[in-house]
Amino acid sequence: MDGSNELDAPALRRLAELVHRGTGDEDGDAELAQRLVRLADTGEAHQLDLNTLLRLPDLVYRGADDEVGDPDLAERPLRLAAATGDVRAVESLGSFLLWAQDDGEAARPWLLRGAELGDGNAMANLGDMSDFEEDEEQAELWYARAVEAGNERAGAELAALRELRERRES
Repeated sequence: MDGSNELDAPALRRLAELVHRGTGDEDGDAELAQRLVRLADTGEAHQLDLNTLLRLPDLVYRGADDEVGDPDLAERPLRLAAATGDVRAVESLGSFLLWAQDDGEAARPWLLRGAELGDGNAMANLGDMSDFEEDEEQAELWYARAVEAGNERAGAELAALRELRERRES
């Protein structure tokens, strides 16, 4: 990132441009783009609600190979949303940092906070990180917690991890 987590006027205008055009399988949203331009003109980015902040990254970034995507710009609204302490926002920022930015070190504190708040996706992502780090015991603990929190993907990961261990032990 360029060091700024702010949604200043240039960032809002760039967001508006990307939102209007659309990316990946998302169609453009002219109404939201116009709203972003108005906020840029008035200097009132603080008027953006949490749901809009959480929606913006999907509208401007659709994966590492997306030519239109701008991961650094997409991160800004997530950081603003996460600063509110909302569990969806905290988990979304952690997941974005882990998967889109490939920055596990930056993702970990956000995912831990999400897990503390009871978010099953954050727990499953911590399980993934532990699995990638070849810490099977920790991965199993995180996946089990994620399952308890209702995360279905973690159940499949936990079963695969246990099956792999059983094969090695037999």
